[in-house]
Amino acid sequence: MAHSLTSLAISRSSTMKVKTIRSLHVYGWLEIEREFLFKRKGRYVEMKAKPLFCLEGLRRPEISLGSVLRTWRCIFVFQSNHSLPRFPTLLCPSR
Repeated sequence: MAHSLTSLAISRSSTMKVKTIRSLHVYGWLEIEREFLFKRKGRYVEMKAKPLFCLEGLRRPEISLGSVLRTWRCIFVFQSNHSLPRFPTLLCPSR
């Protein structure tokens, strides 16, 4: 049975000179981590993401806007049972 997205947390690396974004997608009980490298020309590349949030024992409810895990700062949080928050400019396609 397929599940809809219930939560999404997006974090930005605070140490890398290039823009690196890590996301945690939650579909019911399934948690998927993804990592993206944004290039100067506006393109991005999905990189192989080693689990970070799950390995640290964090679950989606424990991640909030502004929270920091190692070098990653949370810049966006979505929960399906709340109103849609403002999307960060960094992630907008027209940036």
